[in-house]
Amino acid sequence: MLKIFLVEDEYVVREGIKNIDWSAHGYEFCGEASDGEIALPLIRKKLPDIVITDIKMPFMDGLELAGLIRKEFPDIEIVILSGYEEFGYAQEAISLGVSKYLTKPIGAQELLKELDEISEIVEQKKVDREISLRYQHDMEEDTIRNRKVFFNDLVAGNTSVSELLVRSDELGLDLRASMYCILLCTAYIDSHDEDEYDRSYHEMYTRLHKWAESRSGVFIMFNRDLDGQAVLFKADDAEQLQNNIEISCREFLNIVSDYEYVRYYSGIGCPVERLSELGRSFDVASTAYAHRFFDKTNRIVNGNESPVDIYDGRGTGKEDVELGAIDARKLDREGLVHFIKTGDRAECDYFVDEFIDNACGDALQSMLFRQYVTMDVYFAIVDFVTGLGYGKDSVEAPDSGMNVASGVDSVREYCKRLILSAIDLRETVSHSKYKDVTDKVIGYIEEHYADEDLSLNVLAEHVRFSPNHLSMIFSQETGETFSKYLIEYRIGKAKEALKCTSLKSSEIAMQVGYRDPHYFSYMFKKVTGMTPTQYREGKQV
Repeated sequence: MLKIFLVEDEYVVREGIKNIDWSAHGYEFCGEASDGEIALPLIRKKLPDIVITDIKMPFMDGLELAGLIRKEFPDIEIVILSGYEEFGYAQEAISLGVSKYLTKPIGAQELLKELDEISEIVEQKKVDREISLRYQHDMEEDTIRNRKVFFNDLVAGNTSVSELLVRSDELGLDLRASMYCILLCTAYIDSHDEDEYDRSYHEMYTRLHKWAESRSGVFIMFNRDLDGQAVLFKADDAEQLQNNIEISCREFLNIVSDYEYVRYYSGIGCPVERLSELGRSFDVASTAYAHRFFDKTNRIVNGNESPVDIYDGRGTGKEDVELGAIDARKLDREGLVHFIKTGDRAECDYFVDEFIDNACGDALQSMLFRQYVTMDVYFAIVDFVTGLGYGKDSVEAPDSGMNVASGVDSVREYCKRLILSAIDLRETVSHSKYKDVTDKVIGYIEEHYADEDLSLNVLAEHVRFSPNHLSMIFSQETGETFSKYLIEYRIGKAKEALKCTSLKSSEIAMQVGYRDPHYFSYMFKKVTGMTPTQYREGKQV
C-alpha cells in the first residue's frame, strides 16, 4: 500500500483531501502539514511514496519543498496542486522532476485517477530497485575481483591518474584526498577445532566487514585473496592521516582481541601526496608485511620508521624492535619454509631482501657465511620440492666453484631463483589439486543450478574451502568468477528451453533457478542483450 503525504495551507482543501477514503483505493494517508517548513521533517520521518503539495504557501512554498525532496529523496513522487495557471510555475515544476502538475479545484475521483497513474510508476521503480539490488548482490564477487585488479593497477604505477579516477568512479570508490597511505594485513583463525573455527571465522569477519563499511570515509579496503587485505587510507593532511591510521589500528585490535585463536600481521607503508606515488607506499608496506615470515604473529609493523614501530596485540602502546638483530641461524629455515609454502611470487623480492639484509646482516661479508646461507637455502628448497614429489634435480644446484656465493648480490639473486622455482612447482601441484576442486564445483552446479539458493557459500561448504579461497581458485581455473559462471550456465539452459520447448518464460525461470520472472528477464537481457520473448522469436536486437 503506497503512502500519501499532503502539504496544503488552505484548511478546507486539506480536510477535503485528507478525508478521502484512501484505504478503500489502496493507499495509506500517512500525514499532513500546512507548509513546506513543517512538512520536511515529517516527510523525513514518514518516508511517503507520494507527496501532494500546494504551490503557494507561507514560509516555504511547494516548489522550494519539491526541490529539497528531489535532492534528499529522489524516489519520492511529487504532485503539485495550484490555483495558479501561469506557465512559469508549470515550467519550473517540470524542471524539478515533478510527476504531475494539477490545477485546483480538483475532485477526489480525478485526483485518485491521477495518483493511480503515478502508483504504477512507483511500483515499477520499486521492482527495478529490488532487481538492481539483487543483481548487485549476485555480482558482488565480480565487484571484489574488479576492485582487486584496480588496486593492482593503482600501485603498479603504469596507469594514468585520469584513467584511475574514471575507473574509481565506476567502482563507486572515492579517491579524493591530499594524503594517502597503504596498509597490508592478514587475519585468520588458527584453531584445529572445526566448530570453533567456523564460529569465530564468520563472527569475526562479519564484525570486521561492518566496521570497515562504517569507516568508508577514512579508508578503502581491497581483498587480495590469499595475500590478505590491502587498506588505502586517505586524508586531507598528514596529521589527520596519522590519526586515522592509529585510531583504525586500535579499533581493529579491539575487535580481534575478542578471539582467542586469531592471528594477524600488518605492514604500514609511507604517506604520499599523490595517487601516482602509491607504488612507493605499497613497496614500504610490502617490506614491512614480509616480516611476517620472520617475526611472531599479532603485530602491526610501521615500515616507514627505524627502528620499526609496532602496535602490540594487547593495545598497550608501542615497542621498538631491531629487526636487524634477528639471528639467521635460528630463523632462516623456519622463515624460508613458511614463505615457500604460503608466499606469492610478487613478494619474493621483498622476502629475500629482508632475509639477506636483516636476518644475516654484516655476517654476509664473510665468504664462508655466504656459502653457508647458499647451501642452507638450497637444501631447504630440495626438502620442499621432494616433498611435493619432484626429484632434487629440479632444483638449480650451486656450481662446483660456489660462484653463486661470490658476493651478497649473487647470493640474493640465487636465492630468488630457487624460491621462484619452488613456488612454480608448488603452483603446478596446487593447480592439479585445484582442478579437481573446480571440476567438483562445476559438477555440483550442473546438478543443482535450478536451486535458487545455490551460492558460493553453499559450494564452499560442500568442498570444505573458505568462500574467499574457493572464489580465487575458481577464477584462476575457469577465467571467470563463480557468480558469472552460474548466471551464464543458467541462462544457457534457459536458451535451450526457449528454443526447444513451449514452456512459458515464467516456467523456464523456475526451472533454471529464478523464482522471480522479472529478475529472470532482467538477467536474460543482461547476458544476451534481448528479452526471452525476443530470443524465442529469433528477433535481432
